[in-house]
Amino acid sequence: MNAAARSTRNSLPFNPLASSPAAAGWLLDSEGREREITEQMILQACEQLEQLCLRAQPALSN
Repeated sequence: MNAAARSTRNSLPFNPLASSPAAAGWLLDSEGREREITEQMILQACEQLEQLCLRAQPALSN
């Protein structure tokens, strides 16, 4: 994010829906750019976690 964008963003009241109604938050990618955390990203992470838990479940029963 460039300095002008950062200045504008910091001077305005927080509005989580300003850029995207699906944005749930922000993260920094490997190059330092801000990326929206979308509902789709969260759903995908939940599905992956559920699959990991289902695979681990038989091991926990022993």
